[in-house]
Amino acid sequence: MPVHSVLSRFRSELTEKKAFDRLLKKINRQLVDNKVIIRNGAGIVDATLTDTPRCPKGKTEYEFAEDRKENQRSAEEYEKEEVTMKLVKKQQPGVDAEARYLKKGEKLHFGYKKHVLTDENGMQLSVHTTTANEHYSKCLAPCLANQDEELAITSCYTDKGYQVPDNVEFLQSTVKNRKVKNRIMHKAHKNRPLTKLQKQYNRLISKKRWVVERTFGGMRQWFRAGPARYVELAKTHIQHLLEAIAYNLYRALGIIMSNCQK
Repeated sequence: MPVHSVLSRFRSELTEKKAFDRLLKKINRQLVDNKVIIRNGAGIVDATLTDTPRCPKGKTEYEFAEDRKENQRSAEEYEKEEVTMKLVKKQQPGVDAEARYLKKGEKLHFGYKKHVLTDENGMQLSVHTTTANEHYSKCLAPCLANQDEELAITSCYTDKGYQVPDNVEFLQSTVKNRKVKNRIMHKAHKNRPLTKLQKQYNRLISKKRWVVERTFGGMRQWFRAGPARYVELAKTHIQHLLEAIAYNLYRALGIIMSNCQK
């Protein structure tokens, strides 16, 4: 068996050449041939946090973003405001310099955020990695852009956090070329509550979106996904891609057996 340093150098070389993104696409094409992944079906986009243990120690001042705050702002405020996150004091040794803070509820998270595009069965089609403070509404376009063109989705289901002008405009401009239907949940604004029809529409979207939550839960249970095992954004992205490949292959056998029984 090769020693750890050999595997580490090999992984680093593949990271520099961005080979893991292509590897995920090649494996997914084989899964399409075996009717595991649905070609030209619906796509679901969502995000989850990847905390890193290499966080700053002691009293260090930070500016951090708060999760879900975009729900409390109007479309005009969203376009004007840019959510930032930076270290005020000098970075400490042994700390992941590229990771950032995010306040979710009453808890602070330090690390990265994984954005995933799945098909109707929860199989991962593309993965996009950002720092934790990057709001997921800005990552809809990269998730769709990273997918294999041969497996292009026809409709995009997301939660209300993605309901921002840039995403709506992106899907509208994409419809002509790739026929992607806008299935983003409606979001209430100040003095503009949701109508009865919009609430019903959101319930229908929720019936499709739950599979991506099952994907996140499955990766945590089977592969202990969650904490970052590497340092820096690029290597954490490789971790996310390897988890996606492992998850797709792990679930492929069950889907194939289910199709045979039918």
